[in-house]
Amino acid sequence: MKTNKILFVITAIFIISINIKSQDYLSTFYVSPGISISWGGDSNFFFGWKISLGYFNSGKSYHNITFGGKHTIGTGKGVTSLEYKYLELQSGSFLGYYPLSAGAAVGITFFDSEVYPRASLFGGALFFVNVDYTFTREIFNLGGSINLPIPFKKEFRDVGPC
Repeated sequence: MKTNKILFVITAIFIISINIKSQDYLSTFYVSPGISISWGGDSNFFFGWKISLGYFNSGKSYHNITFGGKHTIGTGKGVTSLEYKYLELQSGSFLGYYPLSAGAAVGITFFDSEVYPRASLFGGALFFVNVDYTFTREIFNLGGSINLPIPFKKEFRDVGPC
């Protein structure tokens, strides 16, 4: 398990550092907090939070490391109580009209003192539609999130919604 964590950190550093060479006007690091509501199948609904630290590359693509958590909301018949945290490497690109973008992620889910692989797909602009799946545990989520990317460079803020 320790080898998987080391490999994950090395991969994250590599993905983010790939584009650091292209330091131009529209390249910058950013932080992006977010909240989400999703449906987990059956009667389960989830509330989630996340924080991402990433890099915009010339306004064309972005890469980040995201840490977040989700838990079921509500109780009652058919509701299975779940709570977990996750860590993902996300990458996406803008689809011609800034800030509309789409991307994918791979990562790990921390659930009941165990670690499971996960994958995600997402698309949108500030409001994102996303789907994620934790393998082995078969945790599925389909929902939406509101994310607010905050660029570190002031000049970058002038070209976007921030």
